[in-house]
Amino acid sequence: MSGNYYLRYYLIEAANSVRVREPEYAAFYRKLVRMVFTLLSEGQIYRHRRLG
Repeated sequence: MSGNYYLRYYLIEAANSVRVREPEYAAFYRKLVRMVFTLLSEGQIYRHRRLG
């Protein structure tokens, strides 16, 4: 796996902390962590796509 190990670790720890305390946010933070890690490991910039 590529990317910064420590950044990935702390992102996952933060998401898990929220997931345990606030279960309704679990899916959102799981998706957010995966997106941020993928962007960083591939060296891409996030580009928001508007629908409609």
